[in-house]
Amino acid sequence: MIKKAALAYIPRSRSLVLCLFLLMVNTNANTHGQNLSQGTVVQRLSEETYKQVLDLLFPMDVLKDNNFEFAWVLRFSPSEAADSQIIIIKRAGGIEVTESLSLDGNVYAKLTETLERTGSGDAVKMAKQIRIRKRVVSVRPSLVQYWLDDFARSVNVLIGTNKTEVAGQPGTGIVFLHGTSYDLKYEAGAIEVYYSVLGPEIGEASIPKTLPLERWMNGVRREIKRLPSIASR
Repeated sequence: MIKKAALAYIPRSRSLVLCLFLLMVNTNANTHGQNLSQGTVVQRLSEETYKQVLDLLFPMDVLKDNNFEFAWVLRFSPSEAADSQIIIIKRAGGIEVTESLSLDGNVYAKLTETLERTGSGDAVKMAKQIRIRKRVVSVRPSLVQYWLDDFARSVNVLIGTNKTEVAGQPGTGIVFLHGTSYDLKYEAGAIEVYYSVLGPEIGEASIPKTLPLERWMNGVRREIKRLPSIASR
């Protein structure tokens, strides 16, 4: 297994953006959604279409209104399990937590199946073929505060570690072979944190050493999964 990470600080006029891209290549794993049999021609789903569908299924529009104290968006895109997204927002009136889950399993696999069957790569039409369950979750303010404190510690550890262990430059050309893509956005006033990493597949019985924010994201995901719903649709 080969890992390659790059960390960058991108100053903006009103914000600081933290970006991390990790390349993980598992030479023993099957390519995500790819048939490698000799002589087989596979129609490939483009990365652009895949991302467009994910954004349609799991929108992040809530970050555009800026009417919040802080907000997280946690997106999990596994190579085998169902895709999901968690949005946590702290507003003046309280805390809003929404969990969205694909009811049709793995999105990439579903899109590949649709593309092979129809030959159409229309992102809007493909997105309509996938059902998403949205669940509003009841979370104690003390738990959210714990997540906030633990998040800050994880970011500080990550920054301290990668200042001396950066390999290469930030980029977008991730080779997606096996594992889960962990994508996080955090906004609080003038602070923005963007984080994207390919890590272990969620749900694996044996998970190798992970980065601090991967562990934090998985911890939040597991905790929310156990919490009661206020409403679902």
